[in-house]
Amino acid sequence: MTASGLNSAGCKAFDPFCLPPDSEAFIPNPRLRALQNVALSKVGAPSQAVARTQLLMLLNRSVRFFGKTKKSEDSTLRPLLDKIVNLSRNASEINFLAGEDVMRRTGLVGGFQLASPKSLPEPALMYETWILLGSEAKGTHASLFKALAQGCQVTGDGVLLLERAGLPLESCAVPGIVAFGDSIQIYGAYLAPSAFPVFCLLSAPMSMSSRDGIASITSWLFFLSGFVTETVRLLKDKKGTTVLKPQDAPFFKPAAESSPPRLKQNLFYKPIRLRNFPPNGDIDQQVLPYRVAMTRALEIFRALSNAPQCHQYVIFPLGYMQMPGSEQADIQANLTDLLTQDGFEDCDKQIRQPYLIFPRASLHKKSATN
Repeated sequence: MTASGLNSAGCKAFDPFCLPPDSEAFIPNPRLRALQNVALSKVGAPSQAVARTQLLMLLNRSVRFFGKTKKSEDSTLRPLLDKIVNLSRNASEINFLAGEDVMRRTGLVGGFQLASPKSLPEPALMYETWILLGSEAKGTHASLFKALAQGCQVTGDGVLLLERAGLPLESCAVPGIVAFGDSIQIYGAYLAPSAFPVFCLLSAPMSMSSRDGIASITSWLFFLSGFVTETVRLLKDKKGTTVLKPQDAPFFKPAAESSPPRLKQNLFYKPIRLRNFPPNGDIDQQVLPYRVAMTRALEIFRALSNAPQCHQYVIFPLGYMQMPGSEQADIQANLTDLLTQDGFEDCDKQIRQPYLIFPRASLHKKSATN
């Protein structure tokens, strides 16, 4: 399925993946968590006066972004990503590509897994065959989530390509920029165990119509440029060494292998429950409440993560997913079996129900002499 086809199909092809929780939620991936922390602190970022001047120059012709979707794309993301390339310390090594050029590069190392070869991605920053940063733009008729349906496809494939290059899972992270209406928001993709893609929001919506919004956007671009440069360094360090083989079969296998995706068995999938909605209720009406409930749970983990002593006593989630529908029957059956093994009832196996993914705690038995 093409990325643009995801919207018309109700995103059923992305059924195993949750809508990203709010940017206030805990981010399990250490690289994206560090990116968010430094961007929010703005330590080392250009001054607000400089930031405003730089971005106002880029948005000089963006009066038209209140029109058609195509105008929004041409007037916002393309100039912004050009700015990221210019800010990058390794600009000569980082390419600004889109559509068939992205597909041609990634095809050299196995191509996309989350969408068909017919997909034509929005502009992306790439180093050789690897995606460093993705993007998606929609006009004023669209919401954040309509844009994310396509934006997450390119960043999700980006992290799978990094894993295929031999980077450890915690290093496989690709941020993205999504534009909807007159707002910009930063999101990201990373990998849970078994190379399962997970998506998160890194920033709140930032308005291109306000001074504070323009300053915040330019600050984020500054830190994103450092992030993609770091990804290039990780890839360079990996060159010339033996490619790491995953301990388990990755969730998504190359297209040439026909076996279905499999979830990692030695993980705990904890259901997020709704109190105000009965089981087997209207699925579409439950998606947003589920997202709110998951965000609240992850906000607690974010608060706990800020207390160093808590890491000795708290098991933090590695990511999250949701129960897919019949269009992803193999994954649905796999997850259902794992939940049954852990004693969960049918009420915890609802379509679109989200699950936090945890490592299992090690239980140390006392010896007979103690």
